[in-house]
This record gives sequence, C-alpha cells and structure tokens, in this order.
Amino acid sequence: MNMRTFLATFLLIAGLAASAGCSTSPSEDKDLALLEAARSGSVGQVRALLNAGVSPNGAGDRLGSALPLVEAAERGHIDVLKALIEAGADVNKENGLGLTPLTVAASLGRVDVVKLLLESKANPNTPAKNGWGPLQIAARNGNVEIARLLLAKGAAKDFKLPDGSTALSWARATGNSEMESVLQGSAAR
Repeated sequence: MNMRTFLATFLLIAGLAASAGCSTSPSEDKDLALLEAARSGSVGQVRALLNAGVSPNGAGDRLGSALPLVEAAERGHIDVLKALIEAGADVNKENGLGLTPLTVAASLGRVDVVKLLLESKANPNTPAKNGWGPLQIAARNGNVEIARLLLAKGAAKDFKLPDGSTALSWARATGNSEMESVLQGSAAR
C-alpha cells in the first residue's frame, strides 16, 4: 500500500467513524493509523508513527481486538515486527480475542516470526484464551521446526489443553512420528 492509498483509507475510516457518530481523538486516530500500517507492512509508516509518540502496543482496548504486533505477526511482516519490538511493544500481550503474537505465528506456521518473537523474549508457554499453547498448536499442525524452536526456549512438553490432551498426544493422533520423537526428547536439539 502506497502512502496515498494509506492516507485515503485512513481518512475514509476516520470519516466513517465521524459520520456514524463516533468520536475519535487524535490519539485514537494515530493508534488506528499504526494498526493499519502494521497490517499493511509499511515499516516506514510504522516508524514515523512510533517516532511521533504512538504507543507500540496500540490501543486494542479502544479499537476493538486488534494489536499492531499481532497483526504484523499474522501477516509475517518481519521489519514491522522488529520496529514495534525495538520501540518497546509487549511481545506477550494478548489481543481482544486472547491471542498472542506467538500463538498466531505458530498457528500460521510462520517460522521466521516465531524465531524473532522467541529471541525477543516471548513466553513459549502462554496459551491463547482457548487454552492452546504455541507448542500444542505446532504439534497439531505438524510443524516440527516451530516445535523445536519452542522447546529450545523452554516450552513445556507436558502442558495440558482444556480437554486433557498434550502436544505429544496430538503428534500421536496425527501420526507424526518425527514430532513424537522431538517431543519425547530424542530429536529436540
């Protein structure tokens, strides 16, 4: 998205909000702009907004469930993630749906995003609101590379999902012998 399209989208959203009787403050406008820039992958716009004092954690409480870091993680925007993290974004903050950037990245198989978040101190044991942790998601999806990354950063193999299942039981249920081996420790390195 180029700057002209971004501004047109931003102004359209602001105009729709105003015409619907929604009052937006200048800080809400900037938070919304940061969210859209994170979604679109515009690292230049993200940096400009951060330099203008917009919080890297966004305003998920005022703007619904979205957070810039979760949006960038979902879309695999590594440079945006780096800019937000460097500006102090909380890598463990949940969006309004109870998803962390790490649970989103693990569910979508975004290895590079998972790696960056773990290097930035994301907690590999924080589950989503539904109880699923990143390791259990990786096991269910058969993503051995992500499982290895999570285990190397201390993900709990014995973490139980609300139904009592574990990452290992998911590996067995899906017939993934390589994942089973990783979770049992013989190939976790």
